[in-house]
Amino acid sequence: MARQRLVNCEFINAASFKINVSNRAKLLYLMMLMSGDDRGFVDTTQDLINALEKNDNELDKVERLELLENTYNTALNELIEKGYLYEFKDNHSNKVHLVRHWFYHNKYKVGLWTNYRNFLDMVHLENNEYILGKKPLKEDKTKETNTNESKPNENKGNGSTEQETSATLTKFFEQEKQSDNDDDTPF
Repeated sequence: MARQRLVNCEFINAASFKINVSNRAKLLYLMMLMSGDDRGFVDTTQDLINALEKNDNELDKVERLELLENTYNTALNELIEKGYLYEFKDNHSNKVHLVRHWFYHNKYKVGLWTNYRNFLDMVHLENNEYILGKKPLKEDKTKETNTNESKPNENKGNGSTEQETSATLTKFFEQEKQSDNDDDTPF
């Protein structure tokens, strides 16, 4: 797992995140960005919440009533409800969270590893964000081409457009799933 993580400033400064998300939810989201595995799965959410609440309790003893009204568990639910996180449960009812916009913040590299392949199979990448469900089959290639031509190319400064990056990620996931079907060996 990487020791450094990136944060996309445009995403964090967008009104939908900056204004419409509570400060506790913003803090929890950023902590989860730093704690995720290479694919964006976070299995230490409750530990993060416990640490943040402990710090609040020690530092803000005067404002106890306000803390009880807006806990980090409330912030976690807010992030899930507003579509910033997906929540999965394993066979033992342990919660694992996936940062939906992980690849807005971090670059995708071939061979990224996760313990949560079973959950990864429940999502697909579309425009650098995870979407629940299997990727829909494309009906008409001409519609896709026309759609791509009508969108302006946004160069993120890394030599490729967002569309090219998304297409590369999608192609990689399809190849990876195919190789998983051919070979039962774990990563």
